[in-house]
Amino acid sequence: MNRIIIGLTSLVIVIVILSGVYHYFNRSHWKPFRCDTHLSSHIATKEGKKLELNLDISIITAHEGSSEALTVGSLKGEGKNYIFSRRVFVTMKQSDFKGFSKAMIIREERHPIDNVPDEIWQEYVLPEAPGVAFYMETKHLNNNAYLIKGLTNPHFVCARTLD
Repeated sequence: MNRIIIGLTSLVIVIVILSGVYHYFNRSHWKPFRCDTHLSSHIATKEGKKLELNLDISIITAHEGSSEALTVGSLKGEGKNYIFSRRVFVTMKQSDFKGFSKAMIIREERHPIDNVPDEIWQEYVLPEAPGVAFYMETKHLNNNAYLIKGLTNPHFVCARTLD
């Protein structure tokens, strides 16, 4: 009788441990993902000029700690029309602030049709100049939506593409 009780107790302990390990690896394991968003903004410059920004962004995170943002869109204002078509590569690592990542734009690639001057791109589109670290928070809103924001302002809401 004691052997049966010891055997059943051991079996229950093994099942609980295996269930915990399975739950840990399934819930906490990072997985690659892609999310998409559209940004539409009316911008007033310091000089009082008005610009209209329309931008589609696809964020691809294939490796933990790095992402790639594909940006395609337009910027209109002052009788000029610009076309965006760039890939922006970003690294991310844990920061000292709870819930925030320390991100940095490490590289950009321009498509030949992109005619936006770098000064305009950096001032009105990028959260920070390439090579300069900035803080970013990602909040899970529901099953497939995320709020991507900085320390003081939101950047955008991103809808995750389901597998």
